[in-house]
Amino acid sequence: MSWKSLTRTSLLTALCVVMVSLPIEAAAASNLGLSSFGLSQTRYINPSAEASDADHTSFNFTLQSKQSFKSDWLSAGGSVDLLVYAKGPAQLSMDAPELYLATGTQVEPVRLSVGRRKFEWSLLDDTWGLGVWQPLFRRDYVAPIQSGLAGFFLEAEVRPSALGGMPISMTLFGSPLFLPERGIPFEARNGTFVSQSRWFTNPPSQVDVLGMPTGVRYRLNLPSVQNIVAHPGGGALFRIGNREGFWASAAWAWTPINRLLLSYDGYLQVGTPNQVVAELYPRVTYHQISSLQAGTRTGRMALLGGGRLEATMSLLSERPVGDSAPLGYTRQQVSNALSLSPSVAWAHRRGRIDLSWLKRWGGNEADQGPFATPGQSSFEVRYPYENAVKIAGDWKIFPKLGTQVSMLYDIPTEGTLLSADVGWEVAKNLTVGFGMDLIGSGIDPMSADATGNYLSRYRANDRWRGGMTYAF
Repeated sequence: MSWKSLTRTSLLTALCVVMVSLPIEAAAASNLGLSSFGLSQTRYINPSAEASDADHTSFNFTLQSKQSFKSDWLSAGGSVDLLVYAKGPAQLSMDAPELYLATGTQVEPVRLSVGRRKFEWSLLDDTWGLGVWQPLFRRDYVAPIQSGLAGFFLEAEVRPSALGGMPISMTLFGSPLFLPERGIPFEARNGTFVSQSRWFTNPPSQVDVLGMPTGVRYRLNLPSVQNIVAHPGGGALFRIGNREGFWASAAWAWTPINRLLLSYDGYLQVGTPNQVVAELYPRVTYHQISSLQAGTRTGRMALLGGGRLEATMSLLSERPVGDSAPLGYTRQQVSNALSLSPSVAWAHRRGRIDLSWLKRWGGNEADQGPFATPGQSSFEVRYPYENAVKIAGDWKIFPKLGTQVSMLYDIPTEGTLLSADVGWEVAKNLTVGFGMDLIGSGIDPMSADATGNYLSRYRANDRWRGGMTYAF
């Protein structure tokens, strides 16, 4: 079964659970929802080494919906994101970041839910889009979609009078299955990999063997769906306080790493012509992750134009455990990682501005095995940044004109990622938008150092986009 079939099966199963369970009394029920569809065009400014000039432009149709339902004894919620990517043959991708069924208001302050849900396990992970805690759908590397963990969730909250009514909450998570991170859609065709996305990086098509350029033929050996999904996990999240003042939280989990790791082996197949056969083996690996974070928020201050000042500190730790990669293969490696991210924000009724810094130790390692190059990895790194700063703003310039701007600067590589979008509500619920993404790096893309550098690898993917969205 393919990854597409796995995702479709998981989504349909969850939908069936929700639909079968919804026929209840609606007298005390409430429904909230927001949906939108859009048409857009994306144009890449620079040519790609793996695409013709006709491949620079794509037309996209998107459909997004977020719905919730609540009654005395039952509640449900979910969101669906669908994209039709029209560049050559049309390509459909769909994801459900959240889809769950939960108990209703009669059993609060305790709540039990089953399905896929997102929680604030780590602000650092959410801000920098790492996908350490919660899996990502990375069809677009600049704007990946974060999805929730899948399983059972038990939430409880108390407000002890001894603490002045300050809320203390706990969330327990457990799951018998694992839904991995989704990457860019691609096909294995005639010993090579084919994708319509500019964010897909093909492995080398030839290597030198005894001084002669020799073609490479790839074989992807996927484990069975059962061998991927049948990996349990669990965790806990504790929180004190709320966003109106001081708050702190701590979380710990033992789960599979969201992104499948790879191993490979190869041999020379003698023939006319000779070719190297490379066998790729994805694998599931576990890790222990923990996070600590705290923050505070001031009241509205005249000095800040009636806005509020927010400050947070977030710490994220990861320790891989139980890697079962065969020793005879060349293996993608992971190591212990520790990340720290302080941030400040100014929140105003017209928008907000955030400033964050990230510092990471460990996490990315060189490959090990007979074909490994010392000190390097042939695979995409899991942690794209080591020492970086980011400023982001979401601002309403006029009542019907808004803008979103973010700039990330990677200090060691002098790399930048600048994204800007402007939206104008030309009619009720109808918005016309324009945006661009610009990527730069101080590392030569042809050098060995560029292989594991996120911004250098994708520096050719500068682009602009325009389109319209209708909300209903």
